[in-house]
Amino acid sequence: MRIGAFTIPTTAAGELWVHYSPDRRERYISVKDVFDPAKTPEARTAVEGNIVFVGTSAVGLFDIRATPLGELVPGVSVHAQAVEQIISGDFLSRPDWSEGLEILITLALGLLVIVTLLLTGPVPSALIGGVLAISGVAIAIATFRQNALLIDPIYPSLSSLVVYGAATLQQYIVSEREKRFVRRAFGQYLAPELLSQLESQPDAMRLGGDMRPLSIMFMDVRGFTPISEMLSPQDLVQFLNTLLSPLSDAIQNEAGTIDKYIGDSIMAFWNAPLETPDHAARACRAALRMREIVKELNEADAFGFKAGGKPIQSVQIGVGLNSGPACVGNMGSNRRFNYSVVGDAVNVAARIESSCKPVGSDLLVSQETARAAPGFAFLEAGEIPLKGKSAPVVLYALLGAEDVARSPAFLALRARHEKLVAAWRRKDMAAAHGALDACRAAAPPDLIAFYERFGERLATMEESLRTA
Repeated sequence: MRIGAFTIPTTAAGELWVHYSPDRRERYISVKDVFDPAKTPEARTAVEGNIVFVGTSAVGLFDIRATPLGELVPGVSVHAQAVEQIISGDFLSRPDWSEGLEILITLALGLLVIVTLLLTGPVPSALIGGVLAISGVAIAIATFRQNALLIDPIYPSLSSLVVYGAATLQQYIVSEREKRFVRRAFGQYLAPELLSQLESQPDAMRLGGDMRPLSIMFMDVRGFTPISEMLSPQDLVQFLNTLLSPLSDAIQNEAGTIDKYIGDSIMAFWNAPLETPDHAARACRAALRMREIVKELNEADAFGFKAGGKPIQSVQIGVGLNSGPACVGNMGSNRRFNYSVVGDAVNVAARIESSCKPVGSDLLVSQETARAAPGFAFLEAGEIPLKGKSAPVVLYALLGAEDVARSPAFLALRARHEKLVAAWRRKDMAAAHGALDACRAAAPPDLIAFYERFGERLATMEESLRTA
């Protein structure tokens, strides 16, 4: 807009941005001073050579205006300040590119908030966003004071706040959905501590198949068929619940994952879905604890066999452990699946458990598991043929944990047992029988069956050597 020699920049709507300055009382002349003869000279001096606006300042006349400086001034003061900046040329400027710049800043802040939220989490993202918002306001104030430029920092800041809130809410919803999925999928198979860790690290659960070294356990109840025949269906269910519940706790307390229950059997594995470096040792400790639990249940007559006068007075279990690479992941369909493990290592573990009775030991482990848990008390059972395997597999009887392995009694027994195994391998029957007698003399009662089976295998070998 032009007025004579003055060019006035306006907005697209024809409005003028008023560059307000603090209101000064000395600019005002009361009308009563104009009509007061005693003050006429002073009023004439103040008015002459100036542009004069006539207005009201009484509150009841409703012409009091609030300025961006936080002041309440008469409306006539707004007109006066507008004319002042027209004469002085001190205009506020809002260039055409300002709106585009604000949109770009809004988009950039929104993207930055989303990226930092995904990479660093809510708290660091909020801190970074807050620093950027404060910096934007400071820059806008500086450009206003130095260059009289009007750049709006509020819209980008509020927009980024809205984006942050929406992204945080969306992330929370996704996180809660992942946690519900994890808890629904693994709540029955993992210990609560391990499940909480998995909820905080959902990426550790790689569904669909992942090859990794695992320790696999199979547990079975010895003589389950006679037990099931002497119990009613309801009593049988109660028996299984009484037995399997504490055994499952022993597995989960050692960070094991229960794969499935197969009648009276349990299949479990270690080192998935979360990595457990000492998975073989944990599996051995779980097996030892399971044996203790069964002994405690029998002594307390928890199954009621003794009180009920049942022909079977106690329960025995067999546990097979194997360590090796296997594929673990989501097995099944999209609607119904089972987080399970497959592979030759699994088949070997199942065959080892089946060998517990022929070997005479309730806890048997493979050579791989024994090597991965060297601190435990193992006795070699020799090379045992397993169903489906072309060559016999070296198995070990698990007797106890590290404290047992360091005990003088076990060290003495192991020395005699190594002589037995060495004589058996070189087929020195005389030395083998002598070493076997020495082992029987030093063995505790729970190894009687183990050495009886060893003696039977020695007799079989001796017979085959005579007929060869």
